[in-house]
Amino acid sequence: MNPIIIRTLKKHGVAFTLLVIFTIISTALITGNTYLEGRLLDSLVYSHRPTLFITFFVLMLGIGILRLFFSFFTSHIQILTKQETVLELNRKIFFELFKKDTLSILKWSPTTLSSRINDDVTEIVSFFSDTLVKLCSVIVSTITISAYVFSADPKIFIILDCIIKVTTQKM
Repeated sequence: MNPIIIRTLKKHGVAFTLLVIFTIISTALITGNTYLEGRLLDSLVYSHRPTLFITFFVLMLGIGILRLFFSFFTSHIQILTKQETVLELNRKIFFELFKKDTLSILKWSPTTLSSRINDDVTEIVSFFSDTLVKLCSVIVSTITISAYVFSADPKIFIILDCIIKVTTQKM
């Protein structure tokens, strides 16, 4: 990768790291909230204690508020860091291009050159600010759900296997 891009991304590394951390926390909260929703329904059906229902409801409300908090800051960091990084990279690349004396650059129209550089820089920064962050979110979700599935009762899997076999035979 180009040294200009590497230096600029390293400069904004703290913001990208915070973005990943906030996304991981938000994903863990979403997955945990789904588990609490199941526990809330269990408390309604199997345990007729209103205090247990209220406890799960308050926990879900607290997680919902935390998710809003993390979602706001994640979006804020993502938008500002992405825009700032794109602008900075564009400026540095133009500076480097026009510092060199090459005839091939002079053949391009300034609008076309600017558009191509901006598109490429936006694509690179989007990869780091969007794709890698989503990848971390998927990894956390997969680990959390796998941990829950492996801790579940094996009889559930036998029942699910039978249901899948019956439904696929009818098709």
